[in-house]
Amino acid sequence: MWGALRDWLPGGAIADDLDLKADLTGVEYGYNARDEILLESKADMKARGLSSPDTGDALALTFAWAVPAAPEEKTFDQPTVDALSRIYGGGVHYEVQRPYAPPDTSRPHMLPDNWEPYQNEDED
Repeated sequence: MWGALRDWLPGGAIADDLDLKADLTGVEYGYNARDEILLESKADMKARGLSSPDTGDALALTFAWAVPAAPEEKTFDQPTVDALSRIYGGGVHYEVQRPYAPPDTSRPHMLPDNWEPYQNEDED
């Protein structure tokens, strides 16, 4: 986890926090027989007069599982929209609609035939 945190830091963004900086820079490391990184034990840190890197550990724990990147939104460039307009006789408009977004009522031709605005029964 600490290795993933180290790899992320050059492009990542964290708060300007002195305690976090101390936690991230205070831990020493070495290598085992298989050339794997070994972090300094908390007992060794205590012997050197340092406290446990709780904030650094908490940040490192956020790298325990890989989180997949969000899929990129599909967008069309203007030449593609123009080509589609020529193929389908004009009027092609592409807009990303989120599932939770209400329909755009300013363009009635874009609404489904069976669409009706929500009526709250308590508003009568």
